[in-house]
Amino acid sequence: NAEYMGGGALVGALRGSALEVIARSPFVALSGLDDRFTSAAALAETTRAEVFVDAGGLPLVDVSESSHLNGVVLSFLRARETRAVVPTNAMSLSRVWNALARFIGAMESVSTAVASSANEDDSFAAVLKGALEQLEGDFYKAARFE
Repeated sequence: NAEYMGGGALVGALRGSALEVIARSPFVALSGLDDRFTSAAALAETTRAEVFVDAGGLPLVDVSESSHLNGVVLSFLRARETRAVVPTNAMSLSRVWNALARFIGAMESVSTAVASSANEDDSFAAVLKGALEQLEGDFYKAARFE
């Protein structure tokens, strides 16, 4: 009863300040967190109990580990060889290779998702797939000779 709980104004104010959460656990939402997640781990750990989320299965590239990722990808796209990326980005060859492999993996996930939701006439899905195939070809060709 609204009268018993201290009047309609208080109940209205409480309802007005409530967070709308769909994915996050209502218990976690009590701390003031809404459905904006800052990491895959936060998503996996704080979603509702009936929703299973495996953080390792999400197609994300964690840029906090490799803040040079954009530069690595751009440098590789320009030079088409991993050795040329090393001095430009001040990273070891193995870190460059791993960053590019993670980026390609994430792009494969994006391409698969776009293709699965695209219709037959969707040129974006076809262009994305072609660009990804070209990038993978260049990457593995470069890796073979280094």
